[in-house]
Amino acid sequence: MFRLGTAILFFLVSGSHLAHAELDREVELKAERLSLRLDPQLFSSIALSHQNLQRIDLETSEPREDASLHVRGRIGTSFWGGQGELYGTFGAIKKSQSLKVIQKRPYLELDLYPWISPFGQIAIYQMLHLPFAESDYNPDYGLPSQQGSIYTIGLAPTFLLPIKFDWFNFHGKVGADIWTRLYSREQVVLAEHASQDALSLIVRDEVAESSATMQAIAKLGFAISPLYLKRAVFSVTSYIKMTHYPYYDLDEQGRLNDRYKVKKESYHRVELDYAIATRIVLSNDFYYHYTGFFSGRTRGAEPALRNIMRVTYHL
Repeated sequence: MFRLGTAILFFLVSGSHLAHAELDREVELKAERLSLRLDPQLFSSIALSHQNLQRIDLETSEPREDASLHVRGRIGTSFWGGQGELYGTFGAIKKSQSLKVIQKRPYLELDLYPWISPFGQIAIYQMLHLPFAESDYNPDYGLPSQQGSIYTIGLAPTFLLPIKFDWFNFHGKVGADIWTRLYSREQVVLAEHASQDALSLIVRDEVAESSATMQAIAKLGFAISPLYLKRAVFSVTSYIKMTHYPYYDLDEQGRLNDRYKVKKESYHRVELDYAIATRIVLSNDFYYHYTGFFSGRTRGAEPALRNIMRVTYHL
């Protein structure tokens, strides 16, 4: 039976699935998800969420809303005394003002936790996104190079500082999530990752991406649970994301050259979780997105604000 204390710790200190850019919006941060350490070893859940995005138009500077309904299922098993988990995740999306239901990209994941304690954990994870051809909802899925299998490997250390006060429990948290990807298909070089003269050479010679992109997210925050309402958790966390990607230009001899550049993003998250029963958890996440290190609100295709209301049932 899924224990209430474990469920609260999982949803409270760890948080729910977190969105970043495009494909990463479907992937949980391991620094956000503590080991379940379940008894019995099999576990499964289904989550229903309503996501509302607000984007700032580049030309008019006016906000525009984008709402969608998400269903996510998960089934897996824990082993190695709770320090290993193998599970699959699948789901679907329905956009507002549309009758079309779009399949989410399914993936399999193996998580290993060589160190777990009340003061944190270290997670080593491997994720296999299965081949996928749907391109209507997510721009990343529309690229031929993104429609094959995608293998992700990452490392996520998380450190906790638990303190008990007279009327509430406090958890300070600091962590990071670092990952890179390999692909079953050749990756095309994106236009924003090359100079204009290099781009014409890339298109003419059909040059494929040859250097891996590495992404890293650092977080700092806290979570509070009142002693008189132990099933409720309130948390505030700040994140900084850095994407190291190859940038292509021409050297003095006119030959194609690649060097790494860094794209910086950041966001705050305010989260409230409440376990209304042993197996049912309600949550609401609110995100504020920025460019750089909290230097300005995000504009264009990226969301400036994001609100996710979710109910999760553990089977």
